[in-house]
Amino acid sequence: MESSRAVEEVDASPFLSVDTAAPAPSLTDTASFRQILQDDQAPTYRLYSALFAVKNRGGAEAVEAIVVALGCESALLKHEVTYVLGQLQEICTIDALIQSLENGLEHPKVRHEAAEALGSIAKPF
Repeated sequence: MESSRAVEEVDASPFLSVDTAAPAPSLTDTASFRQILQDDQAPTYRLYSALFAVKNRGGAEAVEAIVVALGCESALLKHEVTYVLGQLQEICTIDALIQSLENGLEHPKVRHEAAEALGSIAKPF
């Protein structure tokens, strides 16, 4: 039996993790996802959905959009952002991760995940 609703396509995840939200539809451009990730008033599910869609997309623009989210107010989102940066293992994120790790005002779970992400990059810095 066919559904009357159209199925939205999402990017296939190259990661073996189980994300806490389904990635947003792949039709959205990275710049729009970046705007969502900067919106401290956006619902958590929408933030996570944008984060995972951008993560799955990859590339320099996606990494930049994710790093921008480290400036949000939500420690919960920043924790997930640092986890995602660890999955991506991009050298260009090292400075942002070190900044999160060294920030004594940052939530301990965010700092912990930043340290884990740095360890997963496994490159000299």
